[in-house]
Amino acid sequence: MISIPLFIECKSKNESLEIFEELKRKIEPFITTYELMENIPYFKIDGWFVIRYNLETLNVIDIDKAESILEKMSNKWQWKKGISDAIATERIDGTVLSYQI
Repeated sequence: MISIPLFIECKSKNESLEIFEELKRKIEPFITTYELMENIPYFKIDGWFVIRYNLETLNVIDIDKAESILEKMSNKWQWKKGISDAIATERIDGTVLSYQI
């Protein structure tokens, strides 16, 4: 199982779900099931929502497969220590998030 939190700048809960559905369509070929855990306003920043979901993949995920899935959501990722967490943010120069394309 992979757990993915999305921090989305948008106007409403419905808009955050629309963005989530768009992203989910892009990675559907890689997943068998998913479960939407929450869609809530982000308490730290007005106008942002957090969507958390879990997904199961068709095959075991290695770093190359993880990157091929992640590139469907953003063109640039920063891996945290131990390469188990990756972050995509507009703060990285040249980053394009898929819902901006």
